[in-house]
Amino acid sequence: MSIRRYLIHVGAATALLASVLVAVNVTVDSFDVFALVRGKMVNVRLATALRMAKAYAIHTYRPDCLVLGSSRAEVGIRPAHGGWSCDRPYNSGLPAGQIYEARRYLEHAIAQGPVKQVLLGLDLEIFRTDGRHRGDFMEARLAHNSKARWSSYPVNELLGLALGADALLKSIDMLRNPVEVYALELSGERSTAWWEHESAGRSVRDLSADLLQGVATQIGKPGALAPGLDDRLPSLEELERIIELCREHGIELRLAINPTHVLLHATMADIGQQGTFLKWKRAIVQIAARAHSRGADVLLWDFALLNDLTTEPVPKVADRSQLMHWFWEPSHFRTAYGNLMVETIYSNRPTPVEIAVRPDVATISESERVYRVEFERWMHNHPAEIAAVKNWLAPTRKKYGIESGIENWHTENVNPGD
Repeated sequence: MSIRRYLIHVGAATALLASVLVAVNVTVDSFDVFALVRGKMVNVRLATALRMAKAYAIHTYRPDCLVLGSSRAEVGIRPAHGGWSCDRPYNSGLPAGQIYEARRYLEHAIAQGPVKQVLLGLDLEIFRTDGRHRGDFMEARLAHNSKARWSSYPVNELLGLALGADALLKSIDMLRNPVEVYALELSGERSTAWWEHESAGRSVRDLSADLLQGVATQIGKPGALAPGLDDRLPSLEELERIIELCREHGIELRLAINPTHVLLHATMADIGQQGTFLKWKRAIVQIAARAHSRGADVLLWDFALLNDLTTEPVPKVADRSQLMHWFWEPSHFRTAYGNLMVETIYSNRPTPVEIAVRPDVATISESERVYRVEFERWMHNHPAEIAAVKNWLAPTRKKYGIESGIENWHTENVNPGD
């Protein structure tokens, strides 16, 4: 066989193999990216590549209302719930999301078309200083800024998804083991069925222990949160950039400090970060007040209160059938709570209990005083839960050399005049 004939055969075989790879990977579309590229909104199946899927979904869907934040916003806020004054709301919350990512996904959305409303769910964890984003974040998927339209898809990523061996293995696995439930609904929020499937067979108490250990690892790590928290930290400057983006583009911005269960508050106290949490809230209040005085359409709501909902008892028995009504576990609120949030922010409807306040510079000291009194009362009445939190977090405290601070949490240096 001549060299020319040999090369023709090799080229034909290579082309055939590439065609098969593309046919299988594009048809199976394990990450649902090719459907989105074709302009079709789909229920995303895999929870392992949500940053990728949501970047493509925003380009396809061109949302005019956007939910931003961490997995708490992603899990708890349903864009389809009433209250929005737009046609295409989308939940762009990201698991373990960072405030930098929230700003970049907002810029990406604005570059696709006009955005009317933004609801940004705020957590202390998204302001961590130990990194901008997770490894699956990619700048190339997003518009360069809010004024530069995204003219092309990231070619290298699409080629990898079409021709890559890893993509082929994922496709084969998907064919052998079809996904039983979708990870995301069409409008971007995490599927309730997915959450139930992932936690099947585990009690709320077991989930609580794991999630609280994860949060403690995130914010208890030395350097993760600056001890002298103030409003000049780079992560807080990202919030100011988001506010300015919304002001420039005439977007109504609502900031919501997310509700968390009292056991998460106990976790922060045990690892010595309760004072940081209160200083952080004070910094958010000051940033929102300054922005409002400059003409930004921004309002702040604080849902991180202690009330009958956030102090809902965690089932004591290791029985998966025993569920909580308002929370999946102490870190993530359910859509029942999220619906109350949306109604409070956008409809001013009365709620069963006071679930939020509108803090400002004049009232933040009183809000802190009430919070401290309520937390002290809860600790006094729930010694068994305090003991459980201390036991769950013992490995984290040992790892980082932290003494349990839950008994003297109120002595932390949080001066109302700071």
